Amino acid sequence: MLLFLLSALVALSAWWVLRRRLPAGFPPGPRAPLPVLGDLLSVGTDLTRGYAALAEKYGDIVGFWIGHEKTVLVMNK
Repeated sequence: MLLFLLSALVALSAWWVLRRRLPAGFPPGPRAPLPVLGDLLSVGTDLTRGYAALAEKYGDIVGFWIGHEKTVLVMNK
């Protein structure tokens, strides 16, 4: 039973790491997504200000996570 649990833990960990990998050339942005929220804490509740803050910090094209989805934000000044 212990071997089964250990194997399941290793498989789940490998799945999580591979799922979080970003494609080559993915834009810069925050890289500490939470399992359910993604980088939502970096954006905050006011989306306009949150996106503007991300664009100010990382540039006009920002890559981040919304939940479990990779997202790219393109700002037009």
